[in-house]
Amino acid sequence: MKSQLFIIVCVFWLSIPSVTALSQYFGYQGLTSLPDSVDPAVTSLSFYYNKFANLTDSMFSNFTSLDTLDMTYNPVTWISPTAFEGCPITVLKLSQSRLITFPDLTSIGTSLERLELSSTKITNISREDLQPLVALQYLDLKYTI
Repeated sequence: MKSQLFIIVCVFWLSIPSVTALSQYFGYQGLTSLPDSVDPAVTSLSFYYNKFANLTDSMFSNFTSLDTLDMTYNPVTWISPTAFEGCPITVLKLSQSRLITFPDLTSIGTSLERLELSSTKITNISREDLQPLVALQYLDLKYTI
């Protein structure tokens, strides 16, 4: 009986899919561009409190497993519409940025579930801005507008 139980447990263990998550934190480093040490397989990436001013064309496109991106407390003023192209980002944190217009996030509209834009300089958001964000469930606009 014990050997049968062991075999059942082993078979069950082998049938569990492997889940790999890789988080990298680059906070408080004064960065203005992506460091070479970002792993292409990263799933969660934090650049909390750096000096990114612009998120340029295809900037994060090599990170095809990127689920969460934290750019909180960066002086971001502009985001390219293609900055996140190819990324399955579900959580994007841009609070405390210097954005004055709502960014074009069409390239991640089908995956983005949570968008944090609190304490930005955005003064207007139109229905057209939100229309491409079909998966959006949470929008944080505290101290904005």
